[in-house]
Amino acid sequence: MIAAKRRRAGRAEEGILGQFCLLALIIIGFALGALALETGHVVGVTAELSNAADAAAIAGAQQMMDDPDLAEYHALTVAALHRADGREVSSNSPDTSVTVVITQPTALDPGRVQVTAEMQIENTLARIFQRSAETVVVTSSAAPGGMVRKVFQDQLFPLAVAGNVEPAGGDGSSGSAGSDGNEELFEYTVGQPFTLNLDVASPDRNAAFTGLGGQNTANMNVIKAMMDQALGLQDVDGTIPAVEVGQLIAQHSGTAGAVHLAQPSRLNALLNSDLVLPIVISPNSENFSFSQPTQVVGFFALDVTNVTVNRGKVVAITGTIIDKGVKGINGEPAQTEIAQWDEALRAISPSTVRLVWNTDSSSSGP
Repeated sequence: MIAAKRRRAGRAEEGILGQFCLLALIIIGFALGALALETGHVVGVTAELSNAADAAAIAGAQQMMDDPDLAEYHALTVAALHRADGREVSSNSPDTSVTVVITQPTALDPGRVQVTAEMQIENTLARIFQRSAETVVVTSSAAPGGMVRKVFQDQLFPLAVAGNVEPAGGDGSSGSAGSDGNEELFEYTVGQPFTLNLDVASPDRNAAFTGLGGQNTANMNVIKAMMDQALGLQDVDGTIPAVEVGQLIAQHSGTAGAVHLAQPSRLNALLNSDLVLPIVISPNSENFSFSQPTQVVGFFALDVTNVTVNRGKVVAITGTIIDKGVKGINGEPAQTEIAQWDEALRAISPSTVRLVWNTDSSSSGP
């Protein structure tokens, strides 16, 4: 009798212990799940803030070369185009701050732009750890990095310019200002106006559309997509390939690109654009010969001020040569074997813009 009671009491104790263990496992599982959600949330927001800070620092460094006074404004504007934790990365957003510190360039230092983004995020399930809020802070810094030797993807406009051809206006008028008003690109420097002559009927055409690759890339449908990407009319990553000095690129001999560019939406976009263009050497210095791929010897940037349209086609693009910052790899330009051309390439080459260090990030709870 006594033994039977003891057995029943033992089974009851085992049942209570089992229930207790099950409850403990549920609590531990819930706690681990909350911790995993908190960690994932912090990691996700940190990545979003990092992308915003990187883009803002690069944009500020690019602007610093054009107008240092606008570098901070440009960096803040680009940061606000990004979102983290569902909010704009802007000091105007709740529990968010974005600050920009500009180090002005000197004779020994190209200067830099540092962007710090800070955001407080809520972790509802993590309140069991008494950490209902988390502060995420990221910092990025970017600076000019010298002459560009390779331009990364989605930055070039698909128009190759022959540096050794003297252009006349695409409508038959004289070209841009030079010593005689009609000079090859290698006679120009930053700050001077220059004309791209696209007219296939012109005897001194100096520019032609290109697929920025081998002969198989000189496809007008591909080139049209590149133009739209460069003008901001579409946003498909990787549409425009990266190009480096020494690479051979093929040109397109038709007029379909000029017709495409003459459409009103593209004309308006073109007139508000800074074009980054590859420079090649034409085998024929009197006219851009595109019978075979030509070698890229450098790059230059043009702030477009005027576009000439004739019979539904863009035949000339005029702008000012600028020192623009682009994302790429820096290095010496190609050796053309003509000293004057080599010096000209150095004078008009855009500068690279690079992150000085990878984004530094941290997070903390109250």
